[in-house]
Amino acid sequence: MDHTDSSSEESDKVIQNDVSPPKGMKIKIKGKDAILLRYTGKEECIEIPPSYKGHPLTKIADFAFENCYSLKNAIIPDSITEIGVCAFHNC
Repeated sequence: MDHTDSSSEESDKVIQNDVSPPKGMKIKIKGKDAILLRYTGKEECIEIPPSYKGHPLTKIADFAFENCYSLKNAIIPDSITEIGVCAFHNC
């Protein structure tokens, strides 16, 4: 008899659709998730990737985009469940 727990199998799957983060984006893996720590690029529009190295990107850290004066538009994926304090301060 097979006693495999399918719910744990689902949570252990690696995300296959990783997209390289934009230049200037620093991402950290913490546990099963990834956190966008800082963006220092000069783009007017960026797309935040939904995952990084197989880990879902779930949080944008406090002040992650602070003083990114050139940034006009950020496409945020559905995987983001938390946006830190003043994450887009002075954008």
